[in-house]
Amino acid sequence: MQLFLGVRLNHANRLKHNMGALIEGEDWASPEGQEEMNIIVEETLTEMGQGQIFDVLGELMSKAAQRGYKIRFNIGLFIKSQITVGGILSELDPELNQDQYVMDRISDQVFKETPKRLLYTLWFPAWNSHSYPTQLSNEDVKDVQFQSWGRGLKAAGKAVWKGIRWPFEVLIP
Repeated sequence: MQLFLGVRLNHANRLKHNMGALIEGEDWASPEGQEEMNIIVEETLTEMGQGQIFDVLGELMSKAAQRGYKIRFNIGLFIKSQITVGGILSELDPELNQDQYVMDRISDQVFKETPKRLLYTLWFPAWNSHSYPTQLSNEDVKDVQFQSWGRGLKAAGKAVWKGIRWPFEVLIP
């Protein structure tokens, strides 16, 4: 989930700190390994930007494997299968956005976790607890919400600016 959010939020530090989920063994945790993880993440985000989440994760996995890291079998199989499923889904329904579909399912689950989240936040200092079925802390949920609101505000600002500029563009070509 942390890698998924790292790609979704285009958050390089989140990706760097959670690359161990992709890599078997502790080689990545050494200072040299951390430097290589930084390079892998930066290269991938520069090349792919905010592409499809599973495609970006697949690229991270490929770059790590090319540098000699052993990829965890189960997570590698999951990512590769989701890339394949995404290709099939786009052929069956070009309108379906796999990333949005997954985020909608996660949002539904987070909503179901709300009572437990409120309890943990109010009575226990567990703001960063990952003990929910989604494995997302309240901090993670907040990050996603702020990004969504930020995009909405940016779109609204562009619309307002376009409305303000329109008379001038019509009158003064």
